[in-house]
Amino acid sequence: MLDRSPARRLSFSFGVLATLAIASCASPGPPAEAPPPAAVPAPSPQAGATEPGITPDDLRHRIGLLAHDSMRGRETGSPEKEMAGDYLAGEAERLGLLPGGDDGTYFQGVPLERRITRVDLSITAEENGSATPLSDEDLLFVSGLAGLPATMRASGEAPLVFGGHLFDPTVPEGALSMQQVSGAAVIVRMDPPADVEGEPGVTIPPRMELAVLFGPQSPAAAVILVAEGDLEDFWNYALDISMKGAVSLQGGEEPGDSPPFFLMSPEAMEALLASSADEAREPRTSGLGTLSYTLDSQVQPYEGRNVVAIYPGADPELTDEFMTLGAHYDHMGVGTPVDGDSIYNGADDNASGTAAILEVAEYLAHLDEAERPARSVLFIWHAAEESGLLGSEYFTDNPTVDRDRMIGHINMDMVGRNHPDSIFLVGSRRLSSEYGEWVEEVNAALSTPFVLDYEYDDPDHPEQLYCRSDHWNFARWGIPVVKIGSGLHDDYHLPSDTPDLIEYEKVARVAEFAAEITLRVANHPTPPEIDGPIPDPNAPCQG
Repeated sequence: MLDRSPARRLSFSFGVLATLAIASCASPGPPAEAPPPAAVPAPSPQAGATEPGITPDDLRHRIGLLAHDSMRGRETGSPEKEMAGDYLAGEAERLGLLPGGDDGTYFQGVPLERRITRVDLSITAEENGSATPLSDEDLLFVSGLAGLPATMRASGEAPLVFGGHLFDPTVPEGALSMQQVSGAAVIVRMDPPADVEGEPGVTIPPRMELAVLFGPQSPAAAVILVAEGDLEDFWNYALDISMKGAVSLQGGEEPGDSPPFFLMSPEAMEALLASSADEAREPRTSGLGTLSYTLDSQVQPYEGRNVVAIYPGADPELTDEFMTLGAHYDHMGVGTPVDGDSIYNGADDNASGTAAILEVAEYLAHLDEAERPARSVLFIWHAAEESGLLGSEYFTDNPTVDRDRMIGHINMDMVGRNHPDSIFLVGSRRLSSEYGEWVEEVNAALSTPFVLDYEYDDPDHPEQLYCRSDHWNFARWGIPVVKIGSGLHDDYHLPSDTPDLIEYEKVARVAEFAAEITLRVANHPTPPEIDGPIPDPNAPCQG
């Protein structure tokens, strides 16, 4: 699942600040009809290393393969990630599923690019003009990350100004003017001081002379955020990006004339101000020196791969409609060592969901002809989820089947940990209350129903999980979704997310639950009724 810090929660915050800043200042013909999939016979699965049914041992085998150290964390673009994709495609072919990718294959190419930016930074002292170089232990370049605007500026220099806390009602009006932040490299502490009570942005308003720095007409020459509080976890992500590069879809928006954003360590802030963090509160507009920066960005295009397979429906009238199941099969690769281990295996995130979807496919492939679902089932294993939901974004923008005939979606992301009898559901009623009712009815009919927890489905929940996994890209096109997960844990996005910690019996039960939801939707006479608001597919997710 996409990390909270570089993904949605911060981008939502920065987007709100940008809004505050603004307030303060001849179509092609129809495609040829494909031959009716009803003519396609039922899959003819071949024997393999796993059983026809959904079993804990099968899942132990599959997760053990995908999250083995030899897979080196399955980072998108790596040889090991390609190996994982080949394994999934090979299994789909063995099970007799139809290719659902490009040109009669099981793969949909995802055009990606990696931007690696080399940064030179220094601070020139006012008193003697000596320049002190800065390292990545002091300051990291973060433009284009976490919803921050990308920048086309390649170099610059500006006087350093300490702006203080963005949310601090104790700062007197006029302590820092718009003129003083214009053309400056402004240091901003995003969290309120410890002695200020209230919720930032709700009961504590932002200081507008700092909020304006995040807008499209920012007057600053550079903005420096301090890596503390909500931004503390952002530091490791930004450090990893500084070494590996930032991944995005090709053909995105070109960077604009925004000031560059940097992330400063608390220790570097204290050294610069010659005071402790607790005392660093009042704005300072002189005596801090001049920041100089040079940015050298190199863009490397490459291709990721979604894996797409189709189980054909049995009803000639409904077989060209699709129930869809998805899981991302990438993870974070090799990164910053923790306790001597640098391989981020991603057993729960998301070898568990990847394997569970594959088990559902194997279960369906072995159904008798009389048990085949009426509608077709599309399985998609997404690439580049950890880089920003990019594989699912590309698939839903460029679907390999008619998007208007996708009637429901299940996203399996992190389904192998925590309490054996409970699962978290996200999004099941956002677009269709009927879809949510079907999900609950299927659960109630299980031999051992799960306790369904909707805590993470609250639009105001700080984790914002509705926006942080691949189901969102289906929901933004008006397709009813449900994300099934077992919740976060202390090994999330760490090398310690390993196969030995997975609850395989639980994953098997979750896969059975997903299979029954699939059959319920695929066999229903009509698609689930849409009675909720359909988002703008081109607008950011709002929780």
